[in-house]
Amino acid sequence: KALEKEVLHEHLILLYLDEILRNREAKSDRMKRAIPILGPSVSAEKETGASGDLRRRLLRFLQSSKFYRPEKILSKFQKTSMYEERAILLRSAGRHEEALQIYVHDLCNLDLAAQYCEEVYSDAMKKAKASERSEGKDVYMKLMRTCLLPVMRRSSSVDSKNRRGIKSIRDSESD
Repeated sequence: KALEKEVLHEHLILLYLDEILRNREAKSDRMKRAIPILGPSVSAEKETGASGDLRRRLLRFLQSSKFYRPEKILSKFQKTSMYEERAILLRSAGRHEEALQIYVHDLCNLDLAAQYCEEVYSDAMKKAKASERSEGKDVYMKLMRTCLLPVMRRSSSVDSKNRRGIKSIRDSESD
């Protein structure tokens, strides 16, 4: 029974995503200019039209449902500008540092990041086992680290170029 719910909820999430992207594409066709799928992020609250309404519904569904595997769904959101949805999926997967990077660096919203930490902390404190509660205590440290350290880009090529650049700067300083 739980497996049936999981399959159904995952399918529903993908239907929402598909319809949102279709609405955005149709809107860009009507406006005769491109609305980038990857482009600048617009919060679900501020997005207008049918795609904004669908995003708000999807956000509520992602927050309330426990019958989906976030790891399975997450890859489908990687090439979109739907950062809020990705942050919720990352939270469900227990990948708090990545979720915080979205709130801090992609959405530039420290209020949402702080709210996220409060919710994770509060949820963790309700758990019986001490090992499960430590997740909540660590989330504030993860927020501090996310704010203070430069953004870790998802592309390893960018990261390796940065390391090479830092190494070459250090080499030139030692000369």
